[in-house]
Parts: sequence; C-alpha cells; structure tokens
Amino acid sequence: SMCDSKLLASLSSFNCWERAGALQTMARTVDFPAEKADMNMHVHSFFSYNGEGWSPSRIALEMKKLGLYGAALCDFDVLDGVDEFRAACAALRIPAVAGMETRVFVPELAEAEINSPGEPGIAYHLGCGFTSSVVPESQKAFAADLKLRAQKRTRTLVEKVNTLLTESA
Repeated sequence: SMCDSKLLASLSSFNCWERAGALQTMARTVDFPAEKADMNMHVHSFFSYNGEGWSPSRIALEMKKLGLYGAALCDFDVLDGVDEFRAACAALRIPAVAGMETRVFVPELAEAEINSPGEPGIAYHLGCGFTSSVVPESQKAFAADLKLRAQKRTRTLVEKVNTLLTESA
C-alpha cells in the first residue's frame, strides 16, 4: 500500500506531536502520484466535523495521495486547524488556503431557503485566506462564543442520532 497503516492512524491522533512526526516520515518516504490540475477547496477536519475523523495533517496527506494541485481547510466555527494544515501542506508541497465556515440567520429572509436545504433563513458563510490559528485579542471572545455554539450544536445532533439509533436497534 501507498502508506503504512500505523502512520496513517498516527496522522489523526489527538496528540499533535504524534501527527507531526508521522507526517514528516511520510513526506520523506512515500512516493506520491504525479500532480494533477484538480483541487479540493472545501474540506473539514476533526476540529469541526470530518466523517473519517481526519486531522488537518491527514487531510493534507489524502490530498497529496490524490495528486491534487491545491487544497483548502474550511472548518466550522474554528480556526484551530489552520497552522497545522498550512504546515502539513507546506511539508507535502501542496498550495493551501484555510478558511472558516459558519451559519448565520438572516431575519430579512426568515421564510426563504437560502443555501441550507430545509432551513429557512439560514445561510452558510465562508471566510477564506486565514494564515494563522491565532485569533487577535479583540476577537477572542467572539471566537470562543462561535466555538461553544458549534460544540453545543454538534452535541445536540449526536444526541438526536444516538436516540434514533437506540430506538431502531
């Protein structure tokens, strides 16, 4: 296989040093496919939601395995993965950009479906071009509130899914 399964698992460890070591090893030892002109400019990491549980480093590696020219991290409501993603992409020589996606309620369009199917008045917005996970002091309270709301929303969703799974079992 292209990548050792233990190293792949290490790439999504919750220990950032383990992820960094695995990525450096893979960047030096794996023969990746030729680069294509394709890009994936909207990927979420485990800092917000990734169905595979992938870290920013694992996402960078997966983009490289696909031979992609460029990639963008777009986590929900946090910038926690920006530094790691940019460093991982640099190590793998992938042009990268980082953003943050969030949901807003637009009162003037409360009855309209904007860009979130089945959720009238809700719009997804994406800020792009973040160069660091560091939030300016003047924005730290806002960033903490966004993160807290996102965590509550995710926990509520997990509780609903778990209830449905329990009822159907």
